[in-house]
Amino acid sequence: MAVIEARQGILGSIDDGAHQRRVGLERRARLRHAIVQHAGLSPHHRHRTNTYLPSPHRVKYLASKKPARWTNVHYTPRMANEPTDELLAGWDSARPDLEVGALQVTARLSRIGPHLARRQEAVFNRFYLNRGEVGALSALRIAGPPHRLSPTRLARGLMLSSAGVTSRIDRLERRGFVRRLADPDDRRGVIIELTDEGLAVVDAAVAANTTNERQLLARFEPEEIAELERLLRKLLRALEQSE
Repeated sequence: MAVIEARQGILGSIDDGAHQRRVGLERRARLRHAIVQHAGLSPHHRHRTNTYLPSPHRVKYLASKKPARWTNVHYTPRMANEPTDELLAGWDSARPDLEVGALQVTARLSRIGPHLARRQEAVFNRFYLNRGEVGALSALRIAGPPHRLSPTRLARGLMLSSAGVTSRIDRLERRGFVRRLADPDDRRGVIIELTDEGLAVVDAAVAANTTNERQLLARFEPEEIAELERLLRKLLRALEQSE
C-alpha cells in the first residue's frame, strides 16, 4: 500500500509539473502574440515568429515598426449624469453658506485618476504586467545602457519601501525580465539589470499605452492640451510645495 501511495504521489508531482509547464508555454505564446501584434507584423511574419520575445538583434527592428491602432482595450467609460454637478448641487442646497466652487476642479480630478489607472492596467495586462511592474522596468530602461540600478536607487525612484521593491524585483526576475548581479563596489550588495526580454516587453507595453492615451486626448485641440498641461503642472507644483 505504501509503495502504491508513493507511486501515486510521484505521478501527481509529474502531472503538476507538466501542467505548470503547459500554462507557462501558453502564457508565453499569448505574450509573444501581443508584442508581435503591437509591432504591426503581417500574419505571415506572426506565424514565423517562434520565440518567446524578440531576440536582441530584433528589438530595434520591432521598435521601429509602426504600432497597430489600439482601441480602448476592453475599457468602456461608465456613463452617468455628471455626479460632480449633482454633488455640488446637493451641498449648495444643504449648506448655501459653503463655497464649494473649488470642488468643480478637485472632485473631477479625483474621478479622473481611477479612470486613467484602469485604462493603463488594461493595456499593461495584455503583456501580463501591471502598472507597478512597468514602472520598475521603465526606471531601468530610461537609466540608459547597460540599464542597471541598485535596489536603493530603484526604490527611491519608485517611492517604494525596500520590501516593496524587493517583491517587485522577485516577480520580474522569475519571468526573466531582470537579473540580479553582484555589485562590484559592494561585496554584499547587488545590482538590478534589465534583460533583453525585459527591454523588449517594456518598450512594447509603454508604446501601446502611449498610443492609448494619445487616442484619449484626440478630442482636444493641440492648444487645449498645452493649456491643460500648463495648468496641471501649476497645480501639481502648488500641491508639492504645500506638503
